[in-house]
Amino acid sequence: MFPLAVLIALFTGSAVIVPVTLAQQSEDNIPPQLSAVSVNGVSLTLTFNETLDSASSPAFSDFAINVTDSVTGAQSAAAATSIVIDGTTITLTLDYEVRFADTVTLVYTVGAKPIQDAAGNPASGIGSADSPYPVDNPTEKKSVWDFTSVTFRSVNSDRKYVITKDEPREFTVENEDEYLDLDVVPADP
Repeated sequence: MFPLAVLIALFTGSAVIVPVTLAQQSEDNIPPQLSAVSVNGVSLTLTFNETLDSASSPAFSDFAINVTDSVTGAQSAAAATSIVIDGTTITLTLDYEVRFADTVTLVYTVGAKPIQDAAGNPASGIGSADSPYPVDNPTEKKSVWDFTSVTFRSVNSDRKYVITKDEPREFTVENEDEYLDLDVVPADP
């Protein structure tokens, strides 16, 4: 706090000295808050509400990631193999590829080297064993029709083929010697 005397001149022309105390700007003592968690393949991304300290280095074992297969219902644990902190996000690379519609949950336990913001405030734990945090994972399959061309090589020869989408479900296949038109009908339109 800084004491300060302020001179106030009234419209009457007389002056009055009034002591005023100004508050010093407080330092950041609020921990970062998780705002979103999403998964895409082997990348699980945690997004926080403020910039994180990129030098903070939580251990892989601070994260428990569980995946329930959308088809079989089988549950398995996925482990983090790398952790990258950049700005407001933490990206974990998983040792398990999560497929669309799989159910994913996360528990983060604050360890010896916690996630923290730039001011050094550690993030709170996320979820618990009894109530793991649900991770956003798309439930709709991405369309196989969303491409313009694909290149592949034949297994039996060294020929290279290029598939080009001409119409929504019509394709052209080309290599050095051949040219084919394909009309593809998906099994599950």
